[in-house]
Amino acid sequence: MDGSLFIHIQHFVTVSLLTTLTFTSAKPQNKIVNLHPFTFHLNNPQLCSGDTDVLLWIHTAPNHFRQRLLIRNTWGNPKNFERHKATLVFFLGISTDNDTQAHIEYESETYHDIVQETFLDSYRNLTYKAIMGCKWTTLYCKSADIVVKADDDMVVDIYLLFRHIDSLRSQGKVLTNTILCDVWYKRAVERASGKWKVSLEEYAEKFYPPYCPGLGLVMTADIVPKMYNESLYEPYFWVDDVYFTGLLAQTINVTFQQLAATVHFGSSKMIRTETNFQQEYQWMFYHIQEKSISAMLWENIHKRELNRREFYKLPAAA
Repeated sequence: MDGSLFIHIQHFVTVSLLTTLTFTSAKPQNKIVNLHPFTFHLNNPQLCSGDTDVLLWIHTAPNHFRQRLLIRNTWGNPKNFERHKATLVFFLGISTDNDTQAHIEYESETYHDIVQETFLDSYRNLTYKAIMGCKWTTLYCKSADIVVKADDDMVVDIYLLFRHIDSLRSQGKVLTNTILCDVWYKRAVERASGKWKVSLEEYAEKFYPPYCPGLGLVMTADIVPKMYNESLYEPYFWVDDVYFTGLLAQTINVTFQQLAATVHFGSSKMIRTETNFQQEYQWMFYHIQEKSISAMLWENIHKRELNRREFYKLPAAA
């Protein structure tokens, strides 16, 4: 890949306002140790208009064209958000395959929802993708209040999710400096061989701080510029979920809202075979590998929501 793509950027630093939780940061903020030295190769800076209040932030891989199209046509379609102005954006890195890269550029021209930075899109570079999302949101989507962050193999029941958010607000819970997710507490660092092996040199502690699996979560948008700022001073760590929602989050004293019971991992079989799946099991986030199952699942979610509105004579949701 052309080395000229890797150009140093002027970093965008914002002041962090520390709020609640039991974490404190003793890290001195006088030396930048993780300059994010990449530029936008593809950008759609006008994508997030001034009245956007919900940002759908999707991590995707260069060759996942079908996954992105599925999200555009299902839960990620901004038309589903009748009570909100939603913006859908896909974040990815550079592909070394010229044909793939050419197709991504055509895709961006067609849908105007692609943001691509000049780092190589690879497993060990996923943390760069999270930092890129923070940078882009800070620069170009200042009006957003809520960020729904998901991978491109997720289905999100946005109706149930926003009913939950509305319920929290109706209880007087001001959602600021908050991440809502399936919080993982006191997870041991994997030292054995395998995909998640982390050496002592990479991470010396025995346990990770509380963090969220990045498959699906919700953030209040006020934390995004703070986390981008903190990323300049937090040494790079390749386990992106830990770095983003663990290490960065603890430095700004993020409040976690536990959503463990609302995250469904895997089991397409259950969705395929159980007739009353949507009536008996209602999760907000579904991790589904099979695209046909994802499409069917969304159809059921959407149909259930229309039936609910009709039954209770309710106005538009989400």
